[in-house]
Amino acid sequence: HDVAHLLETHECDLLSAPGLLESLRNKTDVLLFNPPYVLTPSEEVTLGGVAAAWAGGKDGREVTDRLLPLVFDVLAPGGTFLLILLEQNKPSEVKKMLEKFGLACDVVATTSADEERLHVMRARKPP
Repeated sequence: HDVAHLLETHECDLLSAPGLLESLRNKTDVLLFNPPYVLTPSEEVTLGGVAAAWAGGKDGREVTDRLLPLVFDVLAPGGTFLLILLEQNKPSEVKKMLEKFGLACDVVATTSADEERLHVMRARKPP
């Protein structure tokens, strides 16, 4: 579809790449986040390797909670943040946090996969 020239991707620890946060400020139309969300001991969050893909620490939210305060700043006006959460990640608390940061928030999908109950949360920055 010849859209590659319209996309910019970044792989880093959240928004930690030098200058990334500033370069994204008020410019991100869509931010997708599938964090490590499994409830684990906190020390597993920093193990790296394959554990980094699933180890979410206390409430499965240690990584997620680091990003939430930055979402409003990077979203463009009218921008959307989509986040995957387990039921055990306390989606209602996450919703309250995002609303506190000025985002309109709702759960747009819920499904079960094996023993996991997953939610897709959408947060929007006002236009």
